[in-house]
Amino acid sequence: MSLSPCGNKNVFKRACACSGAHDCRAAHRQPTTRAPSLAACADVVFTIVGFPSDVREVILGEEGVLAGLRPGGVIVDMTTSEPSLAIEIARAAAGKGVSALDAPVSGGDIGAREARLSIMVGGDMAAFERVLPLFECMGKNIRYMGAAGAGQ
Repeated sequence: MSLSPCGNKNVFKRACACSGAHDCRAAHRQPTTRAPSLAACADVVFTIVGFPSDVREVILGEEGVLAGLRPGGVIVDMTTSEPSLAIEIARAAAGKGVSALDAPVSGGDIGAREARLSIMVGGDMAAFERVLPLFECMGKNIRYMGAAGAGQ
């Protein structure tokens, strides 16, 4: 996804590959080995993983994003997942003073590279408005769908 015009970026990659750190540095991104460490120095954290079980681990797990994200932060999960999990994440996030958005995407690899994704967003409207400039770095068709889970 094209986040180049959107400011500082840090990257956490669960599956370490030999070239991962080099690839990140070449793209002017800083790799980190722990999700809470990344979240602790971020205002907004985007996640996109394969399955609902991965979402649960990366966001809600003991070593997940919510373990490090500071109050006032926003977690944006772009995985196509389950509405009930998005609601669970939003509740857990609210308990930590954090906002959560579920924002699955459509448009595939080419849409991501060309910043032409369609993004359907559920969650708090104020958080959506705060993150909208970042969504605009990734997509062209961005729609607020309603409360947590509605993006799914």
